[in-house]
Parts: sequence; structure tokens; C-alpha cells
Amino acid sequence: MRPFRLYGVGFADLEKQGIISPILSVEADYLRMVYYGDTVSIDAYIKEYNGIKLIVGYEVKTIEQEWFIVVEQASIVS
Repeated sequence: MRPFRLYGVGFADLEKQGIISPILSVEADYLRMVYYGDTVSIDAYIKEYNGIKLIVGYEVKTIEQEWFIVVEQASIVS
């Protein structure tokens, strides 16, 4: 897993530079429910990049029990 923060750039930084990347597809597996009062963390990482298509993985999990809530990925054209 390679988190975006290791590269020192985020999507907001790219958009400020005029780089817009359309999303081609999104896949998600919802593993558990989130309830009011739950605190969650969202980690995004580069899953794959071939110079044209970037696949970003996301993991959403509860802070308290560290249960995975959602595991998903998005395919983006760069």
C-alpha cells in the first residue's frame, strides 16, 4: 500500500494546477454498517498506475474496533 501522502501531493493540488482526471469506474464492497457516533478513518492509496490510468484504493474503517467498513477502488484517467 502506497498512501498519497508519501508522494506529497493530493487531488486538490493537481486540480489547482489545472489537471482534471475523470473517473471511469468505482467499485465498493460494503462490509459493515456505520452508526451515528462512530468515528471512521479513510485511507487512500495508489493501487496501480500505468502512465494513463490510475487506480486508487480506499479503505474505510472504524477507529474504535478497527473494523473495515468499505473497501473500494476508483479508476481514473490521467
